[in-house]
Amino acid sequence: MTKKHTMGKRKTPSQLYDKTTLLCLVGLIVLLVVGILFFGCNKKNNPAPYAEPYYEMDVVFDGEELTLTETVVYQNNTDAPLTSLAFHLYPNAFKENAECSPFDEKERNLYHHNNDFGGIEVLEVKIDRLTCDFVLSGKDDTIVEIPCAVDTGESVVVEFQCVIDLPRCSHRLGKTDNSINLTGFYPILCGVDESGWLKNEYHHFGDPFVLTASTYFVTLTYPDNYTACGSGKCTTTSIDTEDNGVVDNDDNLDDNSVKMKKTEFYGECIRDFAIILSEDFVVNTATAKVGDGVTVDYFSTTDQNPQDTLSLAVDVIEKFSSAFGDYPYSTYTLVECDMACGGMEYGTLSVVSSPDINAVIHETAHQWWYGVVGNDQVNHHWLDEGLAEFSTVYYHLLKGDESAFKRDLSAIEEEYKKWMGMSNLGFDGVMDKPIYKFLTSGEYVATAYVKGAVLFATLREIMGDEDFQNALKTYYAENKYKIATPTDLITCFEKHHPGISGVITPFIEGKDK
Repeated sequence: MTKKHTMGKRKTPSQLYDKTTLLCLVGLIVLLVVGILFFGCNKKNNPAPYAEPYYEMDVVFDGEELTLTETVVYQNNTDAPLTSLAFHLYPNAFKENAECSPFDEKERNLYHHNNDFGGIEVLEVKIDRLTCDFVLSGKDDTIVEIPCAVDTGESVVVEFQCVIDLPRCSHRLGKTDNSINLTGFYPILCGVDESGWLKNEYHHFGDPFVLTASTYFVTLTYPDNYTACGSGKCTTTSIDTEDNGVVDNDDNLDDNSVKMKKTEFYGECIRDFAIILSEDFVVNTATAKVGDGVTVDYFSTTDQNPQDTLSLAVDVIEKFSSAFGDYPYSTYTLVECDMACGGMEYGTLSVVSSPDINAVIHETAHQWWYGVVGNDQVNHHWLDEGLAEFSTVYYHLLKGDESAFKRDLSAIEEEYKKWMGMSNLGFDGVMDKPIYKFLTSGEYVATAYVKGAVLFATLREIMGDEDFQNALKTYYAENKYKIATPTDLITCFEKHHPGISGVITPFIEGKDK
């Protein structure tokens, strides 16, 4: 199903800036793009082998909807020329009557309050400054494809003008009672492999994402009564009302204007980008003793003991850095806000719906297993979820609490046994299959999370803690900022325990019964 675009008559974000500001932004884009194309990630030990994708975004939130100007610099690093570029439009999964909604049928009425749905309208696309055609495709128009020839090694600059309607729901994208969740709100490059662009559909459970580590420079303009946090480093400034610091929600009502402020975010080699806003945030900050120090910020809304949660996050960063390899970024942000799925991971940022200890540990573990070491979360979901779930239990052992480790691991193993006893109901234990093939979210969790954790606990028991930990360190070091595969994991473990693939492969194939 395809549909040609139609042009709208909405104001674009650029109309909120004067000519001087626009000239400065253009100059900044040129400087940053040149730097990215020639140097990639500038981390001392992990330079990018090629120019990673670069996103420049100007986002304006007026209290109700978003307007977005986005520039993407993309280099074709595949072995073949491309005839088009493909981007996900995840907000369209939140449209009314969406076939691939984030919610199942029962949940839609619960979470889409007052039938308030969302979506994204692409107003204009340019390739190398020239306006071009584009096509919306996929179920729910969640893909925008742009005809464009890009040879191997060649770079192209893509510009979008968009308007995003925010749904009223407690999910990755939406307005809730205490937060504005802006994740996956922008056109984001589809994953690509030898078969071409990976145009995965949204799904009501699991993470249907294959995302490339990229660099982001994002400017957010928003009402002064909100506090914003997001991926990467950030700087917030007030806006003088004489310099476009006021947004009028109604062109005819001057007394309805809102004082605005601006936050700039910058992150290198991060898997994706997220922003969370709230009028209720309480902010606490500490430093994790990793490398030159990692600034850990905790933005909470209802947590009665925020310092305890912050201390936990700091300790997790330090313990996992020692066990798996150093956390490579200078900042980490933990956010407590409304989110139906309980928690979610993003580039240098994690969201939890409550300050539950295991949720904080699990989402922080994803900074290693998803954030730094990426994977195909559609087909090999257990790579990040299984490791994050095991790491949640393993943290107790790393801090010296063996009884808590054994208790939590025993609970996971018992849960796995229950599911293994349901083979007559269709549970096959196959780990490497698309999320769309699972019959229920429970079966998916039992396979990706529970069985994944059991696999890594089994490997540790067979290999011994030292070899097991060294295998994880090798997996982490050799796959930083890449899309890792099961073969990559097996290769790393074989280096430290030859023959261990004979344990891993049956688990993956569901033959471990």
